[in-house]
Amino acid sequence: MADLVPAELRGTAYGLFNGAVGVAAFPASLLAGLLWDRYGAPAPFLLGGALALVAAGGMLADTRDSNAARGLSLLPLRLEPPA
Repeated sequence: MADLVPAELRGTAYGLFNGAVGVAAFPASLLAGLLWDRYGAPAPFLLGGALALVAAGGMLADTRDSNAARGLSLLPLRLEPPA
C-alpha cells in the first residue's frame, strides 16, 4: 500500500484500510459462527473456500482482459491459431 499513495497520506491510507478490515471482520465472524452452529464445523470453511475460488476466478478474468493486449495473461487461451 505504501507504493500506492503519496508519502504524506500513508498514515491515512493505512488507517482507512485497517478500519475497513475491522468493520468487515465483525459480520464475517458472526456469519461464520451462525454457519458453524447451524450446519457444523465444515460449513464456514467450505463457504470461505467457495468465495476464494470465485475471487480467484474474477482476478484471473480481470488479468486476462487487462493484460491481453500486452500478452501477459495468466491463462493464454487461444481459440484461433496465431496469425
